[in-house]
Amino acid sequence: SSTMTGNTAINISGGTVGNVYGGGYTSVSNTSGVGTVSATSIINGNAAITVSGGTITGDIYGGGYGSGSIVNGSTTVTFLNGSSFAGNVYGGAADGGIVKGDKTLAFGSDASVYNDAFNGKFSGFDNLTVASGSMVSLDKLDFNDIGSQKLTLNGTGTVAVNTIEKGTTLDVKSGTLQTYGRCSQVPIWYSLHHP
Repeated sequence: SSTMTGNTAINISGGTVGNVYGGGYTSVSNTSGVGTVSATSIINGNAAITVSGGTITGDIYGGGYGSGSIVNGSTTVTFLNGSSFAGNVYGGAADGGIVKGDKTLAFGSDASVYNDAFNGKFSGFDNLTVASGSMVSLDKLDFNDIGSQKLTLNGTGTVAVNTIEKGTTLDVKSGTLQTYGRCSQVPIWYSLHHP
C-alpha cells in the first residue's frame, strides 16, 4: 500500500506499451495461510498523461487500476502532434478505481500544437480542451459512448465534428466548435465569461 502527496506525470514519446494508467495499480490476491490481501494506492494530487509518440497497444486511463486505487485530484490526458493513438481513452479509472476530481481530455499545449484527426474513442471526461493554435477533428460526438451527461468545451483552439448525436448537453465555454455534418437536436449552451 502507498500514499503519495503531489502530482504524477507520465510522458509517452516513443517505444511500445500496453495499457497506461495515470494513477496507481492495485489488485486483490489470495495468499496461502494469510487470506485475501488488498492493496491501496492513494494519490493526493493530480494525475497527468501526455502522449506525443510511440505505440500504445492497450487503453489509456487517467486514473489507476483496481478498487484500492484513488486519485484525490483531477486527471488530464493530453495528445500532441506525433500521436497516432486510435484506441480507447478513459478519464476515470479501471476495475473499480476512483477519481474524485474533474477529468479532462486535452489536445495540444502552449508549447506544442495538435492539428489532426483523433481516431480513438473517449469516455468519462468532464472537459474537452483544445489549446491555442490547435485543431482536433472528430468523426462523431455520441454521448451514449462518451459516458458523461455534460461535456464542457474550453481552451482557445478548435474542435471540428462531423456528427453530434442527441443525448446530453455540450457546454461551449470557450474555443471554437465547428460542425460540418449532422446535429441531432443536441442542446448546446454558449457561456460567455468576461474578466
